[in-house]
Amino acid sequence: MLKIRELLFGTAFPKDHNPFKPHRVDFFAILIITEGVATHLVDFGSYTLKAGNSLMVSKGQIHAFDTSPNYDGYLVIHTEEFIINAMNQSAQTKIFQLYNYHLGTVVYQASPTNNEHLLSIVQEEEIEGDSFEKSNILGAALSIYLLKLGRGQQFDRLQYKFGRNYEVFEQFKHAVEQGYTQSRNAKIYASQLGLSYKTLNKICKIFTEKTAKVFIDDYILLEAKRFLSATSLSVKEISYKCGFDEPTNFLKYFKKLSNQTPVQFRKKYL
Repeated sequence: MLKIRELLFGTAFPKDHNPFKPHRVDFFAILIITEGVATHLVDFGSYTLKAGNSLMVSKGQIHAFDTSPNYDGYLVIHTEEFIINAMNQSAQTKIFQLYNYHLGTVVYQASPTNNEHLLSIVQEEEIEGDSFEKSNILGAALSIYLLKLGRGQQFDRLQYKFGRNYEVFEQFKHAVEQGYTQSRNAKIYASQLGLSYKTLNKICKIFTEKTAKVFIDDYILLEAKRFLSATSLSVKEISYKCGFDEPTNFLKYFKKLSNQTPVQFRKKYL
């Protein structure tokens, strides 16, 4: 856990990247705002946060901190393995749903007592150092925090959607994340999942209000934007990474979906 001001303006400033510029995270993160107001970038959306807000950033997303020194709070980071190994199995599905940015907002209102509970336990364990049960204690504390964070917000809204439909949506999402460079055809994904194209569309609309084809296109566009904003790869290299045999086809695809060229988009985040 890091104090935000210490991270951004103190000795904890990261040496491998500029936190004020778009960067891709390879872990899960929770920003707990305790004072002030800040606007953070997450996957090219701007989110204004105030005291009591918690911002959820999922593994693989683009994030950039507000440059203002007039806010503070804590950054809690953990890995996917930590969820699997240190958290109760019955809570893991709901916690992964909370981090699933396809389902809704990334900003949540946290109660003061919930924040205080998590921060006090994390701080206590950091002081005590390594211990046999440290991971389990931190896992339990973070589980309680996240479940309370989602209660009455994300989970209640999605309660009627749990079950087999959500399992299928998760399988589809994972298939797209793993296979978008090989195929952009929704019918192929439906076939891989043993579904009709109509059924896949219906399930996808339940959770995202998008057809399966639009979901695939949006994800590929997002991946392209992530490469453009957070790497120095050329547009040609990015087109290949996104599964296009010809860069010209990638240019047409990108412009059709975003109404701008890759170069125009990249200039915004240089």
